[in-house]
Amino acid sequence: GPATKLIGTAIALRDLWTETNTITDSIVVAADDDHEWEPFAVATLINHGYKDQQQQNSVWTYYAYSFPKNRRLDIPKLCVAQAGDLLAVPATLLHHLPSWGKELLPNGGSLQSCFFVDDLFFAAYFRHHFELPVYYHPWRFWLYKEIKRRQATETFQQLNPCHGACSPVTIRFRYPDSLAMGKPRETHNANCVNELLALGWWPSSYPLSSSSTDICLKG
Repeated sequence: GPATKLIGTAIALRDLWTETNTITDSIVVAADDDHEWEPFAVATLINHGYKDQQQQNSVWTYYAYSFPKNRRLDIPKLCVAQAGDLLAVPATLLHHLPSWGKELLPNGGSLQSCFFVDDLFFAAYFRHHFELPVYYHPWRFWLYKEIKRRQATETFQQLNPCHGACSPVTIRFRYPDSLAMGKPRETHNANCVNELLALGWWPSSYPLSSSSTDICLKG
């Protein structure tokens, strides 16, 4: 996930750059390990997302959502990108992440609930340090156009368009612990927000480039 894998990656890159005295222009992609992806998924996301210089220095994913969805929570919203739909980020934006990762440790860390919802954890990190929007790939819209195109032909075979999260995934497995689904996830989300607020790590305002209605942007 974004926390458990990206933190280790950030530490490894930091050590490499210190040793070589060189900062590489790399893109790091987080992916859930209980999914199977189409072979073109990573290349399609990166090639589309980072071809425009104005959108290069940001997070890209196939699906993102605004959080919190509950309007009664009077806190600024975040755009949450998911490793379950691939999460790409320039490596140079990870340099603050190791210090955040220390708070996830089970012995003494202040973000115990955030460990279980590390997509939300990373969204808070990204907004805290960078006034940048999160972009999602127009894969879902491409898929709908392809369905309409095939419907106009005699060889059309029924396709099931995805709802909500939509990525070039062939198989989505689910771990049996149910820690990240349904009510347990909602509880972890609520507790994680409180933990981040206590540390002063929840954003105090919307990004300068976004508003409450366009916190996640289609690229």
